[in-house]
Amino acid sequence: MKIGRILFLMSALAFSQAGMANHQASDKNSAADKMWVLDVDKQLEYCHKQVGRALDELRQKDGSYDFLMEPRNILKGDRQKGWNCRKATPEEWCDRFWPCILWMDYQNTKDEAVRKAAEGYTESLKETSDDLVPLWDMDDPRGVKGSAPKDASAACVVADALLELQQYVGGEKGEEYKLFALQSLAQLSTDRYQSGKKNVAFLMHSTGHHPAGSEIDASIIYADYYYLEALMRAKALK
Repeated sequence: MKIGRILFLMSALAFSQAGMANHQASDKNSAADKMWVLDVDKQLEYCHKQVGRALDELRQKDGSYDFLMEPRNILKGDRQKGWNCRKATPEEWCDRFWPCILWMDYQNTKDEAVRKAAEGYTESLKETSDDLVPLWDMDDPRGVKGSAPKDASAACVVADALLELQQYVGGEKGEEYKLFALQSLAQLSTDRYQSGKKNVAFLMHSTGHHPAGSEIDASIIYADYYYLEALMRAKALK
């Protein structure tokens, strides 16, 4: 495994060096020969300004936000400057990227307006389960007492994210996030969700692409990844 990885890295390095050599030979006297310089702080400031502009566009006339509507795209030809938003549905897989962007921006800037917006979008998650492991879709009409499948992978992602968020939020809200994450991990670590000897995965009862009938009530590799990462974060708290 290590030998294969080393060979891969050596090949990638050789390819990169060859590409640079060809580029320098073909455009020796052009401005493109100059090394690109990345000013990380400047670009993070750019992203922060764009977040502020986006929040201005999303803000309603009364100053509030519709936290159930999530940005999705701005299409070529659109006249408006703001995002086209969609409400979370079984088919809408982009509905939690926006609050994550807000939390990352807050992590970098400590802008309280961004934090409040991030909390609002985060709090819009509804309790739709008989425990802290959610259903595959919050609006499934079958509900907990019906046949709606769970999604352990979603619980793992949320627990992992909240254990990181609590570092930046702090205070009472940070403790709330930490407690929720640890309780979620405790439930994921029971016989109800752990695979044990049933298979070699860590967890069962995840859902991949329900509308397509794919990976329903399954063990999925990314659930295991986020479960392990969340456990490592929890260990680091001690």
